Amino acid sequence: MSDVDQLAVGPDACVTASELVRQFGLWQERALQQPVFVLRRGRPSLVLTSLDLMRRLCLPHETAPDATMATLLMDAMRESVIVVDPGGRVREVNRAARVAFGAGGAGQPIARLFGEAVGRFLLDLADRARRVGTSEQAEIALRERRYRIVIVPHGEDALMIVDDVSADDEGQASAHRLSALEAAFDALAGTAWVRVNLRGYVDAVSASMTPLVGIERTTLMAVRFVTLLDAADRHAVAEAIEAVIGDGAPRHAAARLQRRDGGAVAADLSLAAERTRVGVEHVTIAIRVVHDLHN
Repeated sequence: MSDVDQLAVGPDACVTASELVRQFGLWQERALQQPVFVLRRGRPSLVLTSLDLMRRLCLPHETAPDATMATLLMDAMRESVIVVDPGGRVREVNRAARVAFGAGGAGQPIARLFGEAVGRFLLDLADRARRVGTSEQAEIALRERRYRIVIVPHGEDALMIVDDVSADDEGQASAHRLSALEAAFDALAGTAWVRVNLRGYVDAVSASMTPLVGIERTTLMAVRFVTLLDAADRHAVAEAIEAVIGDGAPRHAAARLQRRDGGAVAADLSLAAERTRVGVEHVTIAIRVVHDLHN
């Protein structure tokens, strides 16, 4: 059994060092929600976590007994964690559960968080988990959200780990919408899009860009976007990209795209920021050809 298996760490909390360097912004955002394990030769060697958690974990041992340490680790988890006693009352909840369900302190019935019917169902699963000594799983729909719940014995109590999987559904729906938009761009003559990173290099591009400039898609993925423009337009467009990265507001620019055959096309560019919780990570540029220019 690997170290990751022993720690019961999910694949979304593990990253190789090279992937961490390439997409640091993404993994930094995840580390603010839960510790991220950096792998070396397939085994965890480092942990990326929030400063707040690190400060609390580094408290002197006399001020951070085992119970407090367990609470700190529970609060570091992205999933909601609820400890329930055999009578159906909450013993402890983590920060995520307090945010997701408005869970208060210990002593309240589990039905207050999930409703009578769902609460009773979860307690039956908890009783079975304690009797058999194994985990139980369930999926529930509650207040227009979908949750996956794992229940494990925890001494005389039961530990409920509640994961909101609605985001997975929403992410899949967003991916379908994006795919449809990309297909629409590709089918519409004279339009294309590119996505540039914070250094201005193309890291995604529509298939329709190739007919506009006469350059293969794989080649476009290795160039700085402004090098595709007429030299006289590069500075203004580079400034527009930097401005979008700086304040996140969309911009418009006009520029001439250089073709591989020596020709050019006049185009309107619309620039918009792609944001994450840590700030702007990419700029998407929509391109609409105005007219062809003669050599």
